[in-house]
Amino acid sequence: MTDVIRKSVKKQINNFDFTCDKELTLSMFSGKYKMAILVILYNQKQMHFSELQNNIPESTKQVLSQQLKELIQDNLITKSEYHDNNKRRTIYTLNSVGASLIPLFVDMQNWGKNYIDKNFSDN
Repeated sequence: MTDVIRKSVKKQINNFDFTCDKELTLSMFSGKYKMAILVILYNQKQMHFSELQNNIPESTKQVLSQQLKELIQDNLITKSEYHDNNKRRTIYTLNSVGASLIPLFVDMQNWGKNYIDKNFSDN
């Protein structure tokens, strides 16, 4: 889903004019690498930006940063900062709202596996 749809959904929510639950749900994790970020944080509990980038090597810093900002704005992940040897460090953590999407991802993965098995197997 594009940023245009995300902005449209946000506008509808802000105007209390939201009628499509599916669109809202998809807008929460649609975007480049958002689903991957959520799953990585679910499995690792918390990570620094550089660790996330190492886990998604095809991402650029700019795109990864934008996706993280959107996930924070949508209240799916939490950003915490602390100081370590006079250096500011940032940790990203999946919160309970973001974790509630994981069963959806598992269902989507299972659906995809079943679809492939039924439509592309050599049977």
